[in-house]
Amino acid sequence: MKSVLAAVLVLIALPVCAADRPSGLAPQQMEGLLAGRGMGLSMPAEMNGKPGPLHVLEHADSLGLSEVQRQTAVGLVAAMKAEAIPLGREVVERESRLDSAFAADGAGAETLVAEIAALQGRLRWVHLRTHLAMAEALTPEQVAQYRHLRHH
Repeated sequence: MKSVLAAVLVLIALPVCAADRPSGLAPQQMEGLLAGRGMGLSMPAEMNGKPGPLHVLEHADSLGLSEVQRQTAVGLVAAMKAEAIPLGREVVERESRLDSAFAADGAGAETLVAEIAALQGRLRWVHLRTHLAMAEALTPEQVAQYRHLRHH
């Protein structure tokens, strides 16, 4: 009986949770956008040996980071999030407006889609350029060690 009641409560809560999330975004996407996470946006950098500062900090000891390099990585994360979170909020807001446009007559949808695409491009660049900056703060040996740690 308790399991049936729990299942019913979950089914009742789902539409409420879904109503708070634009239909064009999966729950993980929305959470990631609002938290400034990379969500694979910087995969070209990562796969081509340009390390991300969060992963560099995870491997700080193995990489032999200096205190300056640690502070650089911390600063890059903070700067990236300071820019990525507002952009993520804008994406979520535009996605909500896109839902509203389609709930009505679709007016303005094309413009909203273009705005969302532009915001997503800006957001991706924020993450990618952070990888470039992190790579510049490391020695070639540290970058090679990072690649080994991350890809093996």
